[in-house]
Amino acid sequence: MIYTSQACRRYDPKGESAIFRSKLRWMEQGKKPTMCFFTLEAKNIMQKTIVKLKMSDIKTVIKDNKILQQLEYFYRDLYTSQFTGSKKLFDNSVQNIVLPQLSDGNKNTLDGE
Repeated sequence: MIYTSQACRRYDPKGESAIFRSKLRWMEQGKKPTMCFFTLEAKNIMQKTIVKLKMSDIKTVIKDNKILQQLEYFYRDLYTSQFTGSKKLFDNSVQNIVLPQLSDGNKNTLDGE
């Protein structure tokens, strides 16, 4: 994480919104928020925000839209499955799987009869 004034200015609208909501919540409860509270809120916002992303190659990404784009690529690649084997090999391995089955007595017990 980078804590710079540039990063603070860049995420200021998000921080201001969160601080406003928190302040409103405190006032509804009849309490008065303190400066310490606001400092903690700002710190929490900065800790939850990615301001710098180091890539596998030596590159470092700082711009918001580029960070989002790289995160999208990463998770798309992570959750995309690619079957590299043959269909025949897959069918043979699935065909030999033995699944356990419940007895009639256990079925009735689980059904509550």
